[in-house]
Amino acid sequence: MARPFSDKVLVVDDDPAFHKLVEAVLTPAGLPFESLHTGEEALRAVVRGPPKALIIDGLLPGMRGDDVALRMREKWTPAQLPIIFVSAFFRDLRSRQRLVRECQVDAILHKPITPEELKRALARIPQLAAASEGQGDELPDTFELDISTAAELLTDYLVISQERMSSLRTGILGLAGNHAKTALKQVRADAHKFRGTGTSFGLPEVTRLGAQIEDFIDGNGDKALTPSNRAKLSGWVEALGLKLMRAGASIPSPGMLGAARPLRVLLLDGPGELAVSCAEAAKRGLPVRLFADAEEAMISATEEAADVIFIAADRPGYDGLQLSAAFYKEGLGPVVLMAADSGFAARLKAQASHARGYVHRMPDAASLLRVAPDFAAPPRGVTALVVSGDHGELDEIAVVLSADGLAAVPCLDPRTLFPTLDQTEPALVLISSELPGVNGLALLRALRADARHGWVPVVVLSKSKDRREWLEALDAGADDVLAPNVEDVELFARLRVQIRRWAHEQRTRPVRGLPGFIGPEDLLEEIDRALTLARRGRALAVMVFDAELPALLRGKGRLEADAAVASLGARLKTVFRQSDIVASLGGGRFGVLLHDLVRSDAERLLQTHLESFNMGGPLSDGLQVLVRGGLATFPEVQGGAMIMLDTAARSLRTP
Repeated sequence: MARPFSDKVLVVDDDPAFHKLVEAVLTPAGLPFESLHTGEEALRAVVRGPPKALIIDGLLPGMRGDDVALRMREKWTPAQLPIIFVSAFFRDLRSRQRLVRECQVDAILHKPITPEELKRALARIPQLAAASEGQGDELPDTFELDISTAAELLTDYLVISQERMSSLRTGILGLAGNHAKTALKQVRADAHKFRGTGTSFGLPEVTRLGAQIEDFIDGNGDKALTPSNRAKLSGWVEALGLKLMRAGASIPSPGMLGAARPLRVLLLDGPGELAVSCAEAAKRGLPVRLFADAEEAMISATEEAADVIFIAADRPGYDGLQLSAAFYKEGLGPVVLMAADSGFAARLKAQASHARGYVHRMPDAASLLRVAPDFAAPPRGVTALVVSGDHGELDEIAVVLSADGLAAVPCLDPRTLFPTLDQTEPALVLISSELPGVNGLALLRALRADARHGWVPVVVLSKSKDRREWLEALDAGADDVLAPNVEDVELFARLRVQIRRWAHEQRTRPVRGLPGFIGPEDLLEEIDRALTLARRGRALAVMVFDAELPALLRGKGRLEADAAVASLGARLKTVFRQSDIVASLGGGRFGVLLHDLVRSDAERLLQTHLESFNMGGPLSDGLQVLVRGGLATFPEVQGGAMIMLDTAARSLRTP
């Protein structure tokens, strides 16, 4: 039997993130609610009477929200059933007239909405305002979430977003398969959800990127996606994922803080020393895949998005030029040909087949991985920080950059540049030559003099066609200067040059650790050696400790955060044995290698240390910072050193 909802607000939306947002608004006001996902469910639920109010989405699976509202109005008047209609669409005049005149809704809110907007709409409905009296907080016209509630709301959203990003990436991979149309519908549906929720949780870039993906798919119509368009969609998805990762900075993402993702290298080669070396490297967890069959290699490159593809062009049966052209046609690569002929004519033929590089055969996997960054394509989805006081310019640049897979972060006030740099860690900075209250070249010189961010590529957006001003900008430290009204094609090409340089620097320079500690590369070597012994019957544990710095950075600043990291490092060196190895992994993260420690003992030790760090008072003078810890043990975790360290980082938790 259907349940009556006369004392509840009925929320109908197929997005669980929206349910969380409504819950954050209704619960403090003492208004009970019920969440449903489809219009059909809503109609079945109200057969015994109307709810106290109805909050309904426009685009629902199956029956649309406006049709559901119209069915409700056939039974109940606005006085009997207030309706708040929420949707990312229904913005045109005809749709609005239908909602107001036929459906007689009490309020129309356009997604993405904020909690404040929803509460203002609820406060204007007399029945709800009266119902909340004496049960919880009142429903004032002005409303702001407290900090803890906002943090919980964002955390819930990021958890939901992780599942949606997984679905989105699966859809992107499926675009090149036999069920491309189905995959495209999946991508569009997931993008639509991001479009309608990002700004609700303080992430307007998520909304914009979701809209960019959805509008692009709609604009493409029924035409098959070209490799270029698939790459463009993939870039937007990576930008979206990066934005969500930045938003969750207080919950560190898996992997080593401050370390660029290892390049995924694919090798197409026959038997030999290089093949043996790469097979052994893959077993140790290094990101290199070996294939002897060209078709299998192409499938793998499609599914796993290889960053660099090496092809042994001097092997019998391998036509390197033909394979290079085939990979390029499928939008895969870049390709590097390995051949014995070093003549100029052979190099020109390689270029004609769209090979990015042409090198001699590498002797082993280590050499292959060392040269891979020289040929890898610049990563997509990275952040560009745009410093400008012009809202129109910022909006235009954000839209343009997103088309090339870049996530644009605005900085309207140049005086906040350095805190914004700390928070975003961009791959590129664009600075307008005309800034409010600040000389653009002076700001550029200050950035170049900064020890932490002075190496980041900087492009000046000139407002003048005077070449003397361009030379002054270059002399002040700009890597490039763009003329006014530069065409998008030129803009993309010149920005890629800078991002390629940044990516190469990220991929080749060691992670900047804390003085007095070994770095991640040395720790990985030590873990490799320890694993060799462990495979003979000994135990091994790897721990990762992470100081949650974002809140400290916002509240206190970089110097205080550095002091907290130094204090944590000093504490770690004192609480472990001299035979254990403590390494700085960059930022506030440390790795510890412990010999001859079984899983149960390692778990107890980790818990003891976390309780000591987090319950024993501030780590340094007056500075309290939360420390999280993770663990991986052998033989429970099989694989190489990278897998051990990554597993420990992925299991980070508080005591």
